[in-house]
Amino acid sequence: MARGLTMLRCPHRRYPQTNHRHPANHNRFIRLNNFLNRLLEGAFRHALAQAKARAEISEQADIGALARFFVAGAQGLRLIGKTTSNREVLEDIAGQIVRPLKCDD
Repeated sequence: MARGLTMLRCPHRRYPQTNHRHPANHNRFIRLNNFLNRLLEGAFRHALAQAKARAEISEQADIGALARFFVAGAQGLRLIGKTTSNREVLEDIAGQIVRPLKCDD
C-alpha cells in the first residue's frame, strides 16, 4: 500500500519523463490529468442528472457532490488496481462506491 500512496502523491515517479528535469512535461501531465478528471466528472454529472430526472435516484441527491465522489472512487480504484491483482478486492470497493445509488425497497 505504501507504493500506492507514493504513486498517488508523486505522479512524476510513475512517469520518469515528467520528473523535475523536464518541468514542461510534468506540467503537461498534470494538466492532462486534471482535464481527464473534469471530463469524467462531467460524464458522471450528466448520467446522474438523467437518473434524477427519471426518478432513479433521490430528488434530494446532490449531483455535483456525487459526481466528485465517483471521480474520487474511480481514482482510488485505479490506484488500488496498480497495487493488487485481486479482483475480489476491487469488486468489494466498487460495490461500496455505488452504494449511495442503491435504493432499499
